[in-house]
Amino acid sequence: MSIFRDFFVKEKPVFTGITRGVGGFGFGSGGGSEEPLTGASGGVKFSDSTYTYHIFVQGDTTNFTAHESLSSCHVLCVGGGGGGANGQGGGGGGSSVGHLSNATLPAATYTVTVGGGGATGLGPPDPYANSGAKGGDSTFGGTTVYGGGGGLRNNYGYDGNPSQPARGGNAGGGGGGSMSGPGPAADGVVSPQPGGPLGFTIYGANNGAPAAAQGDGCGGGGGGAGGASPGPGAPRNSSSASAGGIGKAISQFPGPGIYPLMPSPLQSTLGTAWRDAVGPEGRYGGGGGGGDDNTTNGGGTGGPGGGGHGGDSNTSSDPGIDGTGGGAGDLGSPSFAANTGGGDGIVIVRYPV
Repeated sequence: MSIFRDFFVKEKPVFTGITRGVGGFGFGSGGGSEEPLTGASGGVKFSDSTYTYHIFVQGDTTNFTAHESLSSCHVLCVGGGGGGANGQGGGGGGSSVGHLSNATLPAATYTVTVGGGGATGLGPPDPYANSGAKGGDSTFGGTTVYGGGGGLRNNYGYDGNPSQPARGGNAGGGGGGSMSGPGPAADGVVSPQPGGPLGFTIYGANNGAPAAAQGDGCGGGGGGAGGASPGPGAPRNSSSASAGGIGKAISQFPGPGIYPLMPSPLQSTLGTAWRDAVGPEGRYGGGGGGGDDNTTNGGGTGGPGGGGHGGDSNTSSDPGIDGTGGGAGDLGSPSFAANTGGGDGIVIVRYPV
């Protein structure tokens, strides 16, 4: 028997058309039926003794295939965080967060797309007048989860002329691409978002904070998937820019619980920054902090769930954390190199072993 096995496994027979059927080996289309596939495939797959996980990261436009009906499934779908503005402007909004809870996924193939983070608002024609870009949308099985709105630009209108009137920072991008607070709309899509054919619950569309109402003030923080920015930004020399809104906690997907189980290449891709930003509560979609041109008070803090800290004239800002959909902090000053923008999104599927 071992010789027969070695012939098929090691020696790679030259004839073709073999199928491994339930009843043994057959030849061509007439021999036996193929064993049915079980479980699921797609993304990076790994398990512990209780659950199997499939993780899809930015750049993946692929499929999750359930080879059989999967019960008690949880699916997390997070878009890209919004990019921050570039000086005394708004922090990027955190992505919306979609959660399919304790559901049965029928045997089928589900298309998956993971949105990237929005770019920082930096560049011509006016170094002080560029809003951050909206984060990319993520999808799972026909449901779209919107990325965070970009932080709105400072209206200072700087042109090198010291007599140019100061008009203060503008509002932060809304969480999940909602409208911002008072003032112009953030770059995004207004909630509520539909749950799609599978019945996701989608959290987000919380307001970013408005900026200071007068003078050369601080920018507002971006809204988070779990709450609005606590803003608004303060007038200059009074206090710091406003913080980003808090991300949404999805307890089935905690960072410290999942990270140690990941294969090492995926750990390298996401990093311990992802683990720590998501935290034991499983928060995603934190808003970015607003910017401040004052070195004393500083930029606004990033919202829990991957939001980046806003910058000031002395310290550059932080990007959103990849894999969280966190919004980027406002750059603080256009003299700094741009941060990498909003955090990329993520899709995670979990079901019992």
